[in-house]
Amino acid sequence: GAGGKDASAHASAKLYRDASSVLSVLMKDDDSITLFNEPVDVEGLGLFDYLDVVKRPMDLGTIRTRLNATLSLGSSGVQKTKKSSQQQNPYTSIVAFEADVEQVFLNCLLYNNKGE
Repeated sequence: GAGGKDASAHASAKLYRDASSVLSVLMKDDDSITLFNEPVDVEGLGLFDYLDVVKRPMDLGTIRTRLNATLSLGSSGVQKTKKSSQQQNPYTSIVAFEADVEQVFLNCLLYNNKGE
């Protein structure tokens, strides 16, 4: 019944709040602050082949933006009709959040181990 739906929404909201706490810890790490909290500055760092090697760029700041959009939905689960960029789209599952966090570090390994 409706009680099950409310319990499921509450459990889901708790997962996203927990994810937000974990993300905050990750983003405060000294290496994260300099390496992972913002999109890679391809031009500024002279990494002109970065987007040839990394097909799905991701950073913790983008994840924070998407997670905040998810948390702002509250229990309604309804996204505002205003179109937004991919980085502002709310997460539809905690698995998608996990995949994005993993992608940040996979991209780092992929790019820094290219040619090995």
